[in-house]
Amino acid sequence: MVTPFRLWRRRGFLHPPSALKVYLAVRRKPNRLLQSSKSQGVPGGGYGRQLPVTGENMKRENGMDGFPDSDRIQELLDQVRMGDIPKDKSMLLTEGRKLRGVESSHELWLYMPFSMMCETYYGNKEGYQDIIRQFSRIKVCDYDRMVKGACEGRKQDSRELAWFLAACTDTLEFTSMEIYEHYRYLADLIQATVRILAKECWQGGGIERTERETAGVFADAVLKSCRMRVLLREKYEDYGRELLARSQKNSYCLSQDSRR
Repeated sequence: MVTPFRLWRRRGFLHPPSALKVYLAVRRKPNRLLQSSKSQGVPGGGYGRQLPVTGENMKRENGMDGFPDSDRIQELLDQVRMGDIPKDKSMLLTEGRKLRGVESSHELWLYMPFSMMCETYYGNKEGYQDIIRQFSRIKVCDYDRMVKGACEGRKQDSRELAWFLAACTDTLEFTSMEIYEHYRYLADLIQATVRILAKECWQGGGIERTERETAGVFADAVLKSCRMRVLLREKYEDYGRELLARSQKNSYCLSQDSRR
């Protein structure tokens, strides 16, 4: 299981002691988001990259079919981020190409960054179009609902939109600009989504009404997009920092509650 502590520590957004407080507080007293995530079929709840509960994914979580579990996927991506490209070309490309046919924004976030990494480094970028097709399908089916619900304060829609935005950002991170059409598609999605959120959802106290884990996912996506120069830092970085502060502030309150 990828805990908030491990995920945030890897990505450098929280000083480790603060991250540890968040993790321990959530472990002691899970908040409503964790509970509702469980009810939605996300093992363990929270915003780590857990696999959705299906028969096939239960096999994958248990290491069957040679498929790397969600924690292993994250370790591989972090390894690539550090410049250490895994040598298991044939196996990883085969597994990466199995991760198509996703059905939700959460599955996009779980699988598509890994799949894109495999295509970029091992597959001569031949599978880019199929990966983009996964995003296009979710966008057609769910995007308008997620945006409308997030701007109206519906927690589940906001959570799904955060996963969708994070999926775009994390996948773009491993997308080569040589295939500019597909790179531009993801970049345009990020820009359009954040532009709407900044204008319609994050004004007038909207960030303060965002749940902790959802705010953390949004913060990760916005700040990473600023670092990749997909978003203008001078315009959007402050939103990312406010979202991050929201996630930390809520976790501090949760930690205080857990001591009572």
